[in-house]
Amino acid sequence: PFWYQRWWSLLLLLAGILGITVIVNRIKNRTIKRRQKNLETLIESKTSELKEKNKRLALSIRENEIVHSILLHDIKGPVKFINDISEGLAKNWLQFTEESRIHFSSEISTASKNIYEFISNFLSWVKYRKEDNLPMEPVLVKELIEEIFTTKVPEKHKAKNLLLEDRSDPNMKITSHKQVLRIILYNIFDNAMKYTHSGSIVFSTKEENDGTTAITCTDTGVGMTAQKIRHILSAEKNEITLIDEDSFQLGYMFIRELLPLIHGEITITSEPGKSTAVSILLPAGTNNIR
Repeated sequence: PFWYQRWWSLLLLLAGILGITVIVNRIKNRTIKRRQKNLETLIESKTSELKEKNKRLALSIRENEIVHSILLHDIKGPVKFINDISEGLAKNWLQFTEESRIHFSSEISTASKNIYEFISNFLSWVKYRKEDNLPMEPVLVKELIEEIFTTKVPEKHKAKNLLLEDRSDPNMKITSHKQVLRIILYNIFDNAMKYTHSGSIVFSTKEENDGTTAITCTDTGVGMTAQKIRHILSAEKNEITLIDEDSFQLGYMFIRELLPLIHGEITITSEPGKSTAVSILLPAGTNNIR
């Protein structure tokens, strides 16, 4: 018989078929395992992405809830105040002296300015917080501080007998976005006003050795603990947290989110019961306009 008709040739043929089958199965198994691994990696990636999106969504929902609460709290009070005084004036106009009418009218004007300033800050925060490149312009720091002093209710600091002092360099100009810088400084000053019941609030400027410009607001208020300062400075972007029982610190949220837009940083030093100094640090190159 021919060689291919012999038993050993048939045996070799069967062995070859078996070997090819084994090799094909191994290749197939490896392919399946590779696909499974890729699928597991994809699922893990998508799961992680979904968790992150859920986390952001939960944070966004909490942020909206807190912002709404703050808006209601900060607007409802002044609006009620205006309503009560207006109603009292309307009903008892003839019973009030001219001096009292002027005083209450001034109070209404002050409360209205506060509401307007708060709404303007809030809308500006909504507008600018997602911006990447803001147009910069020369800003005279002293002029900006004086504008904030004028806007932020003269009647309030008169009632508290606070000394408001501007020790900033009258010639210092920096390159920044004026409205964003104004919102930041306004909210620093607003916090100082809220928690300073006597003494003074002082703005000052300084050019550091490395060229950094520091704008500092120092008050003689209730101060902050080291824990509260760490909480404010370490809070993640877009995160609003309840810092104490009575305050959501919306102002610090504005400051934290807007500072990176003008390449700034914030430092806080405080002694509870005595004073607080909040500084805005602007990088070298922003104060070279004279």
